[in-house]
Parts: sequence; C-alpha cells; structure tokens
Amino acid sequence: MDHAARLRRILLIALAVLLVPVGPLFADLGDFADAVEESRDAEGNTDDGESDDWDDDDGDSDGFFDFLMTFTFLIWYYHNGSTFYAAYPYEAPGRPAVLAHDPLLVASESPPDRKRSRGAAFASGGLFFETPDRGSTASLRLSGMLGGVFEPEVEYRWWADSSGQLHLLKAGGRIPLFQTDYLSMDMALGAAFFFDLLEVGGLSVGGGARIYPFRPVSLEIRGGAIVGESVEIGELAVKLGWHMNRLEFFTAYHGLDPGSDAVHAVDAGIGIHF
Repeated sequence: MDHAARLRRILLIALAVLLVPVGPLFADLGDFADAVEESRDAEGNTDDGESDDWDDDDGDSDGFFDFLMTFTFLIWYYHNGSTFYAAYPYEAPGRPAVLAHDPLLVASESPPDRKRSRGAAFASGGLFFETPDRGSTASLRLSGMLGGVFEPEVEYRWWADSSGQLHLLKAGGRIPLFQTDYLSMDMALGAAFFFDLLEVGGLSVGGGARIYPFRPVSLEIRGGAIVGESVEIGELAVKLGWHMNRLEFFTAYHGLDPGSDAVHAVDAGIGIHF
C-alpha cells in the first residue's frame, strides 16, 4: 500500500470515529421535552436582583480601532466576494479543489465554467433509540450561496417515538468567514421553532466548517445553540459525504442537548448540488 492510500485509509477511519456519538444512543422525546421545560422554569425563577454595571466611556472613539474594523471588513468582503464556484464539489477531475477561488478576478471576468452562486438540497432519514422502543427521524435542508457573501438556509427536522412527535423548523443564513479549496468556515444566525411535544421558539446561533480532504469525500461540522426565553439547547451536526458528480450520499449525526436527556440521532441520505 502506497503512502497516499495509507493516508486515505487513516483519514476515513478518523472521520468515521467522529460520527460515533459518545455514549449509547438512548433517548426519549417526552423526557427531552420535560428537561427543556424544567430548564426554562429554573432559569425563569432565578433572579438575584443584581445587575451588571458597565463603565460607559463617552470619550472620543478610537480612530485606529475604527480603521482596523473597516480594513478587516474590506479584506473579508474582497476575499469572499471574489470567490467563484464549480458546478458541484470536485467537478474538475484533475484538481482536488471544490471552490474556484480566483481572488484576482472580478465578477465581470468570471470564467465561463464558474459561477457566483451555488445551492444544495439534502434529505435524510434515520433512527434514534430509547428503551425498549425505537424512534424515527427525518430531515430536509435547503441552502445556497449568493455572491459569495451570504448563504440563506432553511432546515426542517422531525422525530417520533412512543412519546409522540417533535418538529424543529429553522430559517436564517450563514456568513462565510473565509473560503478555500479545502476548508471553509462560517457563522450562522436565524430563527428556530420547536412544536408539537415542545413549544419553544428563539434564536439559532452557531458556526460551521466544511472540509474537503480528498476526492470524493467531504466532512461538514455544524454546532451552536437554540436560545429561547430562559432556555438554551445545544446543537451539533456532523455529516460525512461521498460525492458522485452533483449527487452526494452521506451519513450523519445530529444531537440536541438541553443539559439533560439529550436526543442523539444517526441518519443517512442523499443531496444534490446545483
């Protein structure tokens, strides 16, 4: 086995390990909903009557800080605004790159085989477990990239077990921090709503990374929290994809954790890039 093949095998094993949740996949949707409600009640009843006092300096603004912020924004906008995309990940057979990052080109000079926007749709189904029964889960996610600087996203997830059904709807967007051929990172902000077994709404905040280690594999990691009134639910999603032209076959892990009675799910699905 040559060095490249050995490296690929090691990376595949490492990525597979990342998809194995810590601990057994036991959960109960009813217990999860109760845990969220208890957390919300506990936070709502906590009031120590104290407030933080912050010194407010009304002096002149720091001109250098303002300049630094402006300069940082311009670099960010130039870096991401000059990124072009292939029709789908690993489109070019002779290069490992996923993006077509051409920082010296402007939009009017974009190569004919590159575009300024991209999109993807993912659908999956899977399982999560409770004792002694088994629950089902499914998801649908639509995302896109507009002009290299904003990525709107809508995601719907559904869980069902003997306790009932739980639905989660998220809508918002992602701001790319930077994008390269092998790694891109972003920050996310949107709205999230649970309904049916649990009635909670709030902000969805977090960040993510897409990694393209070698053809045709990709790894996506997204984490953050759903923050509502007196409640905070941690969220983690990991997706390992296998690309075949515009199609992507993947397996994934998704977890919700309000501090106790977390829900862990594993699923598999298919995506299409356009």
